Amino acid sequence: MGSTTTIGLNECVQNNSINLDTALLYHLQSNHYPPIHKIFIETAKKAIEFGNKENWDKEIKLPNGVTKTVGDIINELHLVPFLDQNKE
Repeated sequence: MGSTTTIGLNECVQNNSINLDTALLYHLQSNHYPPIHKIFIETAKKAIEFGNKENWDKEIKLPNGVTKTVGDIINELHLVPFLDQNKE
């Protein structure tokens, strides 16, 4: 598992085979060890939204109370394949 799976998940989102929430749930729980709790799906969606606007320094408060930048969240949750630059 890993980036290839994440790329495939994004392709499924793009062709409407699955929704983004389902793709992120699978990604966070299957491509990370230990799995990342589903409560972080909304954080991931916000990070993707701001990442698509190239607003890398925007700070987002995580469900655990920690505040991180969009760039850090994208990197730490391995969300690059979900950014618009990867859509065909």
